[in-house]
Amino acid sequence: MEDITLNTLKNAKKSIEQFLLSEGVVSDNYEASSEAAIILCEIHNCKKTDIVFNPDDMLSDEEKSQITDVLSKRKERVPLQYIFGHAPFYGREFKVTPDTLIPRFDTEVLVENAAEVIEAYIKESHFDDNTGNNFDKAANDNVDDDINCADNNFNNTSINILDMCTGTGCIIITLAKELEENLKKPKKSDDCEKPGNANESELASNMHFFATDIDPNTLKVAHENAKNLGADVTFIESDMFKSDFFNNKENGIDILVSNPPYITEEVINTLEPEVKNHEPFKALYGGEDGLFFYRIIAQEGYNRIKENGCIMFEVGYDEGDSVSDILNECGYVNVEIIKDLAGMDRVVKAYKSSRHIEGE
Repeated sequence: MEDITLNTLKNAKKSIEQFLLSEGVVSDNYEASSEAAIILCEIHNCKKTDIVFNPDDMLSDEEKSQITDVLSKRKERVPLQYIFGHAPFYGREFKVTPDTLIPRFDTEVLVENAAEVIEAYIKESHFDDNTGNNFDKAANDNVDDDINCADNNFNNTSINILDMCTGTGCIIITLAKELEENLKKPKKSDDCEKPGNANESELASNMHFFATDIDPNTLKVAHENAKNLGADVTFIESDMFKSDFFNNKENGIDILVSNPPYITEEVINTLEPEVKNHEPFKALYGGEDGLFFYRIIAQEGYNRIKENGCIMFEVGYDEGDSVSDILNECGYVNVEIIKDLAGMDRVVKAYKSSRHIEGE
């Protein structure tokens, strides 16, 4: 890299682009330009517009050294997100490490649709002493006290939202923040309360967010993200539903969301080096057919999801029908495949009973 010129923003951007292309790190000029801009903005602490309008800004020797280090790692196909330690998701920055999968834009489809389902669920759900079964305060011997930090004292109007295989926590944290913003604000309404039921504002204030992962190192990252972003989430170390937290079958989940590992054995070795060589294998591989975790979560989750509760999965572009079949076989109803902006299968949702939530 001795011939790389890094004295100004303009020269550095051009040199970075040429390096990325020549080393085969990126496949086209657009990717090269985009990644070069990200590198410069991160290291020079500037905006993309600064590269355009202040192209002659000088880089310090330290910045030049940092760029050289980044390019060396990129030559080894280490993802930029791991190099810089963070990744964007739904308008927020999340800490990432090699213990966590890097959040993808595709997953925002799951979050957006889950938020809509939860809002509809809050408006339409009926909770009373007989039907409002909730999580009890549970002790989990496998969970570090510092990680399992949220208040678990629930009442009969609690709405329990669970994210299984949480990774960075980007799904559950984003849901917590978005729903807090959308639902916990006082609302004026002429609608009468249904007899014996808490109103929407009260229900919204009693939402409780949970997330599980099998890896304690992953959970530490998720916990840090929740703390940094001000989200009240309980993180549970658990291999699927094996934690003591889930032992009481009278307890229930209102909404279960999950982006489980779903890459097939056939596809896993065809992934880009950034993914197959650096992201955690356990967060990618979904068994020979990619459906291993969908089966477990759907089957074991059924008796833990409340009547009229909802289960939602992110799926691979060709897995919508297969995951729908699994949910149907387990007894779920109103199974629906949701497409992403490219028209690909991205989310599958279903309900515990035949009751159709109004607005769905």
